[in-house]
Amino acid sequence: MALYFGDHSVNQRFGDNNTETATALGYFLADQEPGLQVFFFGPPRMGYPSLSTVPYLAPQAVGHDVIDPVASSPEWALSGPTEFIFLPERQAELDLVRQRYPDGNQVSIHGNHDVLLFVSYKVE
Repeated sequence: MALYFGDHSVNQRFGDNNTETATALGYFLADQEPGLQVFFFGPPRMGYPSLSTVPYLAPQAVGHDVIDPVASSPEWALSGPTEFIFLPERQAELDLVRQRYPDGNQVSIHGNHDVLLFVSYKVE
């Protein structure tokens, strides 16, 4: 018991980066409006459907994986508020999304030890 409540908890080793990212993303999306459309730039490291934490914490968000890296400005028809979520290794694609949807709001979410977990770009 001392290991769990003492040493283990103090070191904040409750999971890997994917677990921390999924939890932070779930809480982040839970604060958003119902019906939010989410484009998740996470594969191949992690995919939206594999994140059971996210639909549990934010069941109102409708997520879609962006599997292949975008090489040009996307032509997606947005039906309402949309959140584009970029893992750090796919953050360069944000510039192409911003070209197509220029009036968004960018937020960076950091985790333990100030590690960047993801960047969000929201378009109303």
